[in-house]
Amino acid sequence: LTNTDEMYDHMLNKFRFGNMKNASYLDPESSRMVAVLLNNYNILAENLLAEGKKQEAKNILTKAYQEIPDKNFSVNFTIRKYYMASLFYRLGEPARANEIVKKTADFLEKEVNYLFTLSQAKPNAGTEDIQLGVSILNELERVTAEHKQTALNADIKNKLKAMETKFMGR
Repeated sequence: LTNTDEMYDHMLNKFRFGNMKNASYLDPESSRMVAVLLNNYNILAENLLAEGKKQEAKNILTKAYQEIPDKNFSVNFTIRKYYMASLFYRLGEPARANEIVKKTADFLEKEVNYLFTLSQAKPNAGTEDIQLGVSILNELERVTAEHKQTALNADIKNKLKAMETKFMGR
């Protein structure tokens, strides 16, 4: 259970990010902290939405969008970006959602293809991240279809089809 009113006040008005968004480098611990923060903002937005507090959900998600780095730090991190994009779609903010989806899909395409190349040299290398990356791409494809983002959906479908062709030729 979340005390959404208290959490909302703290996360919107009291928590300070510093210059995290514009930092040229974040050490591994700071990168992990970014994941925790984004997860907490997503959960709060989800809970606010469930309580019918759409404007507050939009406010908290916008704060996270403005303060948290655009960067995807790992395949696992992209789960949080997918969740954020899904929430933005549900809150009627398709432009922001599309920006997050596009950056996340492009990152996953590069990362999964890189990991696949590594797995050619060393079987099973990166297999879990490959599977997770493809799974998240499938979710990005589903959510863009659900919210009628036709062009972006087609782009993700093409990425998935190219991966399928590449991986099946293995």
